[in-house]
Amino acid sequence: TARFPKQIHAVTAAGFALKIVLFIFAHALHQVGL
Repeated sequence: TARFPKQIHAVTAAGFALKIVLFIFAHALHQVGL
C-alpha cells in the first residue's frame, strides 16, 4: 500500500496536464478563429 498514494498522485498529475493541454488547444483554435 506504500505506492498507492504515489499512484493517485500520478493520475492527478496526468489529469492536470491533460486539462492544461486542452486549454491551450482551445485557446489556439480561438486564435485561428474556429
